[in-house]
Amino acid sequence: MSYVSFLLSGLMCLGHLTIWAAIWNRLHGIGLSFGVCSRMTAVLVALGATIPTALVTLILRHDFPLFQVPSMSQHSVMNVGWSALVICADAYVMACWMALPYSIVWRIWRRWKSHPPVHHFTKKELVFGARKPILSRRSAGNADSLESQRFFTNRLLTNLFPSSKASKQALLSGFGLGNRLTQPSHESPSIGEHVGLPLVRSHQSPGRSTRQSGKEPCHGTLTPCLRDGREHNFLLHLPGNESLMCEQVDIGIRLARLPKHIEGMTIIHLSDLHFTGKIGLDYYRQAIEHTNRLQPDLIFVTGDIVDRSDCVADAAHILSELHARHGVFFVLGNHDLRADASVVRAALSEAGLIDVGGRVVRLSLDGITLLIGGNELPWLGPAPDFAAAANGDGWAALRFLLAHTPDQFSWAVRQRVDLMLAGHTHGGQICCPWLGPIIAPSARGVRYAHGLHYREPTAMYVTRGLAGEFPVRYFCPPELTRVVLFSGDTTIAHV
Repeated sequence: MSYVSFLLSGLMCLGHLTIWAAIWNRLHGIGLSFGVCSRMTAVLVALGATIPTALVTLILRHDFPLFQVPSMSQHSVMNVGWSALVICADAYVMACWMALPYSIVWRIWRRWKSHPPVHHFTKKELVFGARKPILSRRSAGNADSLESQRFFTNRLLTNLFPSSKASKQALLSGFGLGNRLTQPSHESPSIGEHVGLPLVRSHQSPGRSTRQSGKEPCHGTLTPCLRDGREHNFLLHLPGNESLMCEQVDIGIRLARLPKHIEGMTIIHLSDLHFTGKIGLDYYRQAIEHTNRLQPDLIFVTGDIVDRSDCVADAAHILSELHARHGVFFVLGNHDLRADASVVRAALSEAGLIDVGGRVVRLSLDGITLLIGGNELPWLGPAPDFAAAANGDGWAALRFLLAHTPDQFSWAVRQRVDLMLAGHTHGGQICCPWLGPIIAPSARGVRYAHGLHYREPTAMYVTRGLAGEFPVRYFCPPELTRVVLFSGDTTIAHV
């Protein structure tokens, strides 16, 4: 095979994979939207890909006459059918050749495209990892063993990340070595100091905001969820896996209707915690502790909280430690159905979180009214009724929406929502460096896999989430999001 033939064959194979990854993304998202289980969707995509895959294989083996339409001298039905098949195959091969370059160009264009007009600034920082995910109990108390492991881990990370001190430090922490043998990192400055504006410091608010942390940490009998987490899923041991390296993303968003006097209001966005027992509870405790240190005004949790019924109690206990000045609000996602949505909802409500699934809560804040709604469609309904909650005020109240999937973006635009926060896609979990995710369970493919999006009048931010059913992440670390709100007429330059 010549060099050109080898290059075209490789491009054809990669293009074939690109086409079927795009099809899987959309069918998976649409299937979930109509209640079709993800496994069934995957089977349908696999069956649909069988013939194209066989075609590509035959072409690579030179058993199929590529770009060689047979003679039509004999107009038999079989001959006409074979000719039509060859033409369709040729068209598919040409599509494969164009698919990968088109996908790369599209992603580069998206990468270089200017930020939405509501974007104000973005700041990212790796902030914590799991304390002791890999060390055995025997080695945990041995300083020499710790020092030896740190030496070899540091040497490995130096080769992998020669210029990334933050990544190396976060990975050391993820291996349980950073806390004992390295200097603790200083807490990042508050976002109010970063942008030069005061944070909202209002009077006591309803619900969770008046509670004080008086609970003792859970050090008693290990539950099945914690025990499994201590053992740790084998996927976490894969080289380079970023599942235990949490990144804090600070995103400044301009809202046209946000009153000037509450600029700097902060919202912590948590999503896709996926309590499955595959990640130890220490990881989640660190996320909660870090969230509370940021002293947010509001906390929004947007679904896929618990996957297993025996993890519900642990999830509720840990999330009960969340504190925000004006309340902690949550909706459920598709994975919460596996643990029985009614049980999860009751446990979280009992823990002090405010359930907004399928309804709208009115919140008074510094003389303005916030309408906080939760859309759990397509898995749980109904959709929240913002019109009824507005009581005829029209645009008088700011509208915030918690939704698990970004596929509800169009619905939010029709409801004139000011800010929508979503998760579900995990940012793709496995991404190509700089180019972005390969797959995402969305009817829009990878378009809404992560980041800030805007369609007047709605700004939507999609987080990568804190965990996943399968704890595998490459070039897509878990995310704890701090949203900082500004009025639309602010003139502060982008950061």
